Amino acid sequence: MPNELSALAAALAPLGLGASAISFDGNFPSLAELRVNLTGARFHRRMRLPDATGSGETAFSARCVKADATPAYFETLPFTLSLQTGDAAFSSAPALIRSGKGTLELSATLADLENTLLSLVRSAAEKQGAEAESVRLSLATEGPRALALRATATAKAMFFTAVLTLAGRIEITDALEARLCALTCSGDGMIANLAAGALRPKLASLEGRSFALRAFIPALKELTLDTTNGLRLSAKFGG
Repeated sequence: MPNELSALAAALAPLGLGASAISFDGNFPSLAELRVNLTGARFHRRMRLPDATGSGETAFSARCVKADATPAYFETLPFTLSLQTGDAAFSSAPALIRSGKGTLELSATLADLENTLLSLVRSAAEKQGAEAESVRLSLATEGPRALALRATATAKAMFFTAVLTLAGRIEITDALEARLCALTCSGDGMIANLAAGALRPKLASLEGRSFALRAFIPALKELTLDTTNGLRLSAKFGG
């Protein structure tokens, strides 16, 4: 097995994948096409991406790179992924250090988003002696780079029913940063009001905060959001 292929397989190991997820045309270190099947890959919040900033030297290259997942997972959320780029160069890490124009699409269904939120709410509710019954999520785009969301969670504690509603907006700025705004939390019922009161300071700390999307998608040029069938993110980068 070529050293470059071994390095790629090692980089996929934390995702639960290996060399069988990789296929290619041509010979290392100059490939015609590199393909990575990320189906079944497991991403999580503590995962670190390979850092190529310490070395600008090219270990291998590919005229075309394709990656797909149907689906991959972020924590417990399944999502589909499709990435394609050309003229890509990789460091020995391996990490992408240069590419031509590329596209990336990520999508998740509304049902999967609701099920993931319900799992999170159940975990939090159990600690308070409550049982979460359902979560309903609504998403609406307000232009190509703004998203309004509203989540309503219903839980029971003893003989009481609590309904908690969270709402807000995600805006993509001209600098391609994701900004949280208009965050609100309200409760219907005594228990829900107590929960809402506890959550409001946390939401206030997030209000107006920005997250640099280029930290996740290097050389990001354009990004749009669509909520037709759940949530879809389309991005263009490189070039």
